[in-house]
Amino acid sequence: MDNQTLIAQIDRWHDENEHQQIADTLEALPERDYTLTCLLARAYNNLAKPGDDACRANLERALELLRSVEDEGQNDALWYFRTGYALYYLDREEAALPCFERAAELDPADPDAPYFAAECRKWIARRQEENHPKGGGEDVQPADGADAFHVTLHLNARFQPVHRHELEDALGEAMDRLSLGVVDGGGTLMFPSGEVRNCDIELYLRRNDPETIQRLAELVERMGVAKGSRLLCENAAGEPEERPVGTLEGMAVYLNGADLPPEVYRQCDINYVIEQLSDCLEGLGALYSWWEGPRDTALYFYGPSFQAMTEAVRDFLNTYPLCQKCRVEQIA
Repeated sequence: MDNQTLIAQIDRWHDENEHQQIADTLEALPERDYTLTCLLARAYNNLAKPGDDACRANLERALELLRSVEDEGQNDALWYFRTGYALYYLDREEAALPCFERAAELDPADPDAPYFAAECRKWIARRQEENHPKGGGEDVQPADGADAFHVTLHLNARFQPVHRHELEDALGEAMDRLSLGVVDGGGTLMFPSGEVRNCDIELYLRRNDPETIQRLAELVERMGVAKGSRLLCENAAGEPEERPVGTLEGMAVYLNGADLPPEVYRQCDINYVIEQLSDCLEGLGALYSWWEGPRDTALYFYGPSFQAMTEAVRDFLNTYPLCQKCRVEQIA
């Protein structure tokens, strides 16, 4: 297979989210040119899923590949973007920022690089503020005056900001009722496509002690969050700690919005799809959020068992016209 044919096949696999197939195929080649090396790095970036044990290894492999062709990538916006992307999700925002800035310079029409550059600046500023609080070193106080013990609830969940806000409100009310502390906002991280990747909720607790952290973890578990979520904080010695939380598994249903016959889109209603899927999942899961992309509409369901949810919706997905060519993915 010549390079042109191979690249066309890789593009098809990419559109179908067959990133592992791309990685396996390109890793098996005895040698790769610049273009194929960058496409392999892209595949590893896309294989890096939050909460997955292999997430960090995939990002490190992408970075290794990109650095192997660094000289050839000096004027390639995509090289800088993919390098910045790997660094960003390795929590190395200071190193990622100049990559995104250079990508934006080389391709001013690309909206993703400026977005990620802004996200890097936000996280860098947040760390600086936590290390050097405003007010000459005085404790930063949350809205109700509680001691400023900061905790981040990192959610391995694809919540649009409006749906994250709903969880923030419910969690804030519960924390206030239990005298645990306050919610102080949050943020949402995106894939380059614009689809939500994960999100954070920022909390301030009244006390920094194991009992308070335990009560918070129990509250979060009762409210129901996805597997792969974490509470991030510092212990009394100032050392970073994280505590896994979450029992729910996630199911994403991606409805094909581009490749079905026009009459299907005219005659079928996505609201009917949501209604029927919710009925199928009664007692097994619920719709938490959604996303409308350029070619797909994603519906995000969470429940105790991904397998049980997929089995419950299989018949409907196989028979309703609007669900033709849909795909189902486990996201937690």
